[in-house]
This record gives sequence, structure tokens and C-alpha cells, in this order.
Amino acid sequence: MAVIEKNNFIEKKWLVYRESWFQLIRPLTFTGTLSPAIAGAALAKTFSPFRYDLFLAVLIVGLFVQSAVNMLNDYYDYQKGQDQEKWVVSEKISYMSNPPYHSVPLVAFTLFILAIIISIWVSIESHVAWILAIGGLGILSGYKYSAGKYSLSSLGLAEVIAFIFLGLFPTFVGYVVQSHAIDFLITALALPYAFVIMTMLLTNNIRDIQKDENIRRTLAMRLGRNRAAHLLTIILAIAYLSVFSLIYFRIIPLTAFFTIIALPAACKLRWLLRKNATRQDEMKSMKWAAIHHWIFGMTLALSLWFFA
Repeated sequence: MAVIEKNNFIEKKWLVYRESWFQLIRPLTFTGTLSPAIAGAALAKTFSPFRYDLFLAVLIVGLFVQSAVNMLNDYYDYQKGQDQEKWVVSEKISYMSNPPYHSVPLVAFTLFILAIIISIWVSIESHVAWILAIGGLGILSGYKYSAGKYSLSSLGLAEVIAFIFLGLFPTFVGYVVQSHAIDFLITALALPYAFVIMTMLLTNNIRDIQKDENIRRTLAMRLGRNRAAHLLTIILAIAYLSVFSLIYFRIIPLTAFFTIIALPAACKLRWLLRKNATRQDEMKSMKWAAIHHWIFGMTLALSLWFFA
């Protein structure tokens, strides 16, 4: 097998992803939508009638949308000349193991359609029609994150998009389908998730500064590598301070302090992106950003679910 040239249309239909579908959807990133939605639902559960069918439907929609976005990200990155090594030419296509390049958009848009259908049902059952607009904006932003010459990521908006659509919106939706309204409590709770998801996107863009050159202008590229790493430290600190503030003002229970167990992962992440870090260390940073988000996000969500 060999890496195919991206402009060779005849061979492109035989292009397959080097890994499996499971790797293509990047399950380590799923906490970006799961943990804020769980946290929002947990807060609503403390004072509203709770429907588990709506709760599970929201989680499924989040997983479908994020899986589709992750697939399209690799698909369009290849078109732009990035991550060529992830795709290889195969003598035969195995739809069940190595994802064929030409089938990725079909699968991704199928997931989008399923997410829309489930969202319509959730909207009807919860009597909150405007969550369809949130879902539509989420899907559109996910698609435009990678697609097109002027994709959102190429304009340096990755962190802003993550703050809104992977931080605020999932938390709001998990809450609103149960409580039917957005209020100060859920807005305050959404902020730690919005900040911590920003660290994942910023980490990715710091790691890929050299790779992204001539393709996109990310925030990390605009700031420069060292200043972007300093910004990462600030955002990590704000994420923890926001949790401690919510505890202090008794918006969330004292058990949320257990998010502190994610701090070693945050320190490890920041160390991997230290000044004069080796390229090998930088390549490990995204894994640790995801691990940190998993621990931070799920610890906060579960502290609410079981103790709020």
C-alpha cells in the first residue's frame, strides 16, 4: 500500500483510512458533548420532573453529530493536503474495517440526518421548539469547521466555535429539555465546560502550527507558539476557578471539588507544550488534553448527578 496523490480521481475511490471506523470517529473526543449534556441534565434533575428517554436522546444526538464532524475533519484535511499518511491505497475495499474515502461524506451526512430526526422528536416531546435552531446551528458549524476554502478553522475560529457549540450549547440542551428554560444557573454551569473544551482545540492548534502553515490561520499561529501556550495555561486556570466559584456560591455541590483530580493531567498537558519541548512531547499533548477533559468533565457531571 502507498499513500495516494489527492488529485488522482481514478485512484481516489480506492483510498481507504489506515485505521478503523472507530478510530476515525475519535471516541476520546466524545466527552466534549457527553459530559456537558450530562451535567445540564443532572442540574435539571434536582428540581424538575426527569425523562430518561429525552436524556438518552440528547446524548445520542451529540454522539452522532460529533462523530460526523470528526469524520469530515479528516476527510477535508486530506483534500487540503494534510494528514496524507492517514489514508492508503488498497487493492480492495472493506466497508466494515477500513473506511473508504468516498464513503465518509455519505456516512457523516447520514448521521446528521439521524440527529435531525431525533432532535425533532425531542423538540416535540419537550415542547421546546427552539432547540431545533440550536441543533441546526451546531450541525452547520460542525460542517463548516472543516469544509470549504474559508472553513471556520481556517479563519482562526476553532476555539470560539468550541466554546459555543461544545461548551455552552450541549449544557443548555441537556438542561432545557427537562426544565424548559435557560436561566442563570445553567449559564453559570456551562462556563467550566466552555473553557475546558477550548483547551482541547487550542492544544490541537499549538501542536499543528507547522502542519497548518499555508492551509489555515489558527489562533495559535496568530499568537505564536509560546504566547498560545501561555493562553492555554490561563484558560485551564479559569476552568478550575469557575468550578471553585460555583461551589463557593452554592450553585453546585461541594463534591464538585473532586474535579481537582484532573489537575495532574492539566499539568502534564502544559508540560508537554513547554518552551523548547521536543516534537515527540508536542505530539502527545492532544491525547493528554482529551484525558484531562474526560476526567474534568465527567467528574463535574457525576458530582452533580449523584450529589446535587
